[in-house]
Amino acid sequence: MLCSSPMTREPYLINIGNNVTVSTNVTFVTHDNSIKLLYPEKSDVFGKIVIGNNCFVGENVTILYGVTLADNIIVAAGSVVTKSFSNSNIIIGGNPAHIINTCYYCFCGGILHGVFFSKRFNRKKQKK
Repeated sequence: MLCSSPMTREPYLINIGNNVTVSTNVTFVTHDNSIKLLYPEKSDVFGKIVIGNNCFVGENVTILYGVTLADNIIVAAGSVVTKSFSNSNIIIGGNPAHIINTCYYCFCGGILHGVFFSKRFNRKKQKK
């Protein structure tokens, strides 16, 4: 289910699997022209974005070119995904996105019946 319109001039560079939910205000960046600022003789940088089956992409997420997400990945709202994740059954989040937890889904007939977390996310307390 797409709640966002994948606004890009290169929709052929986006591949979205089955049973995927893309929330609102999700940005798919399939190319980058900023390289010309540093190297005028260079061209745009293009790359595919591949999202596996049974994934959930939260609100206000940005996914950059060249990223591949494996099956059963939850992307936390507001995340910036700059690299690929080949592990299934994980929750990623942050800027840049990193693994924050692992989980297991229970899908039956394309309907999510439960999410089971295998470990608790613990932040290290910062010293003041």
